[in-house]
Amino acid sequence: GPIELRTALLILFQLVVQLKEQRAEARDSLYEDCGVPDQLETEMKGLDESFEFADWAYDEDPRGTLTENLRRKGFSLLRHDKTALPGYVGHYVAINPEKKVALIGVKGTSNIEDFLTDLAGNVITHKLDGPFVPGGASEIRVHEGILIS
Repeated sequence: GPIELRTALLILFQLVVQLKEQRAEARDSLYEDCGVPDQLETEMKGLDESFEFADWAYDEDPRGTLTENLRRKGFSLLRHDKTALPGYVGHYVAINPEKKVALIGVKGTSNIEDFLTDLAGNVITHKLDGPFVPGGASEIRVHEGILIS
């Protein structure tokens, strides 16, 4: 009945929160314990930096605000949408003009509103102005919430 469904959703939500908290610790522990050879250190550092950029989409980093963290990496924040409504996805857009790099961070599932967005996720077909690569597809299938963002 409704009580069992509500209980199951609360348990699922609690598990998602616990997994989120353990993810960073598990990643750091894996890096420390795996004995990565020197030749892979640069690649792993790049991967670690990518995880860091992804985590910043939640704007919960104790080392500073999103703007401060991006500035330390040479980026300027252009847009930060913290939308927490079902059907929309929180995200940020930043640029590093010196490196000519644009950075898009998309927030994943971290609260009940995000969970509802995931459940209601509607995959749509989006026509591209042109393919990403010569001879590539002229349309893509995409999560509507991410496209709207």
